[in-house]
Amino acid sequence: AKDLSNMCQLELGSHPNAKKRVVDRDLFSRLDYEPGAAVAASWGDDCPAACLALQWYYLPQGVTVRQYDGDGKLEDGIFPTGCIGYNENNQGWLKYDPELSRKLLADAGFGNGFDLDLYCDSSASDTVKNTLQIMAENLCDVGIRTHIRTIDHASYLDLRNSGKMSAFLALWLLDYNDPDNMIYPFFGSRANTKVRSNNYYNESVIERVAAAKTIVDETQRLEEYEALEKQIVQDDAAIVPMFSLKHLFVINDRVESFSPHWAGWSESYFDRIILK
Repeated sequence: AKDLSNMCQLELGSHPNAKKRVVDRDLFSRLDYEPGAAVAASWGDDCPAACLALQWYYLPQGVTVRQYDGDGKLEDGIFPTGCIGYNENNQGWLKYDPELSRKLLADAGFGNGFDLDLYCDSSASDTVKNTLQIMAENLCDVGIRTHIRTIDHASYLDLRNSGKMSAFLALWLLDYNDPDNMIYPFFGSRANTKVRSNNYYNESVIERVAAAKTIVDETQRLEEYEALEKQIVQDDAAIVPMFSLKHLFVINDRVESFSPHWAGWSESYFDRIILK
């Protein structure tokens, strides 16, 4: 089985013979746009309103179609499809509304827009770089003058870990299927909010995120994660959720069947392969 994650899905989708040999698996992942450092450093008390404007600025479906041949699913929260804690109550609220975005910016005191640096790792794939370009174009349409800054991998990590990266695209994959694995690395401590450069400011919510893993009653625990997801994403606008993806593999003619890793992310661990 050959991993196709870094190949062009558009080319694959147009090749009838390859298409018949494709095995796909939902990638238990979340792709976000994170504007945290710019918010914390520059916008002060207006930060939630300004960030809400960012959430309504773009149509992520266009990114999945143009860059991933539609092999993605829009996600409106922290917990993606397939993750324990995923809740339909926190889906479907985020719509494409440029006019609302402009109004929210004006209400927050940015009627003339502002400049934003969107960072790119020089080692990123062409798909990621093209996605950033689409995002920048959409942001400019609502008055957010976005400049893509491409820097080398080491400098990228240093800047992000310092808490001073103004905006970037983040991909997170499930290591194990538990909501804590999706929320704690980003919002479970002040150190985590800094190293992810989201600089989340709501101390009481950070404490609740850290404590949620200790809730014994499963129903109560999932209810708490549902409430935390809504607070962080919808009320505090800490991140802009985008979409989850599929992981595509093409199998050799000699392979009878192949089952990808449960979380979809494995690129080197292949098991349950049956040869003809």
